[in-house]
Amino acid sequence: MLAPFTSLDWNTPPADLPVLDHAIHLWRVAVDAIPETDQLWEILSADEQERAERFARKADEQRFIVGRGVLRSLLSNYCNLAPAKIQFTYNDYGKPLLKSPSETESLCFNLSHTEGWVVYAIAQTPIGIDLEKIHTISQLEKIIERFFSQKEQTTFHHVPDDQRNDRFFPLWTAKEAYTKAVGQGISLPLDQIDVALEPIPHFQHLPEAIAEDWNLRLFTLEDDYVGAIAFSSRITTIASWQWEQA
Repeated sequence: MLAPFTSLDWNTPPADLPVLDHAIHLWRVAVDAIPETDQLWEILSADEQERAERFARKADEQRFIVGRGVLRSLLSNYCNLAPAKIQFTYNDYGKPLLKSPSETESLCFNLSHTEGWVVYAIAQTPIGIDLEKIHTISQLEKIIERFFSQKEQTTFHHVPDDQRNDRFFPLWTAKEAYTKAVGQGISLPLDQIDVALEPIPHFQHLPEAIAEDWNLRLFTLEDDYVGAIAFSSRITTIASWQWEQA
């Protein structure tokens, strides 16, 4: 990899989670390694169950159940609510938000799933996370021309052919993480989100805020997954854990 990545150890979580003050808590779950989803199904809301049943493929249904069920399980530890009691609301762009009591109103979360993995980011600051599996992209040049800034395109043209995928995915996940952090998704023009990987990964230009207001961390998952976290205030600690079914 060309860019520096934050080193993460996905350990078993402690019995008592540390406080979130100036920290980001990351969680990961291997969706296909969850053999039993009945317990997770039971804590979903009625509309979530209906949404799950609309999937044509059983594998997609199971991944939704796990993804949303684990989210409820995780948030319950921070909200002091039973998983089934957690309620979500959605902004104008469809981003889920926690509809919570006043004592947890500062709690923010985001998640990303790809190829059997789901990663979650929880903090007391607006946050976005994206995860992608590195693979060969047949239309790479067209994607770069359409979604990358002029600075990014210029830099990318000097990257050797055998390193282009390794360079592309950190930039792409960083852009996606920022759009998710501000809650506007694909409505934001990706070519106006200018990311630099050296000397450390950072935002050079953003359409909605100056670069100094938003921070960027890149991380890896297994050998061929790249992730990015975008967050809007000073963070001193990033903790990462593996979620396991009880």
